[in-house]
Amino acid sequence: LLMKFKTVGNDKLLYIKSGGTVLLWGSKILPFTEKISPAWKNRLGKYKILNDDLEHSSMLEKPELKLEDDFLVFENNGIPAAHMEFKQKLALTVINDTEAIVSGLGRGKGDTISVKNSNGKEVLTYSGYEMEKIE
Repeated sequence: LLMKFKTVGNDKLLYIKSGGTVLLWGSKILPFTEKISPAWKNRLGKYKILNDDLEHSSMLEKPELKLEDDFLVFENNGIPAAHMEFKQKLALTVINDTEAIVSGLGRGKGDTISVKNSNGKEVLTYSGYEMEKIE
């Protein structure tokens, strides 16, 4: 197994070579260099899912928005419907006060976390889920 970094444009990419196969494995992501806006700072905390279907297709559990090592991170616990428990941490790139995208390359990267108002409350939306801050 051989690992190699290569710069392509503005991206630093990690490649893995195993036997004769070379795979793009990931990209280096950098911390958010701008100050996190007050709007996003006010959203830090734990959330409850408003439209979850625990019996059939739940893909998120215990969502939380936090700052970790200068990264804005969306964290959740595994895939409950598959009875898999692990912490999934997604680094976010803030686009504006109501939109952030999942950083990096690969499956799920580039997905959007957006903010909407529902019945006078702020709701985060991600991958079809609607979440309300609880603490």
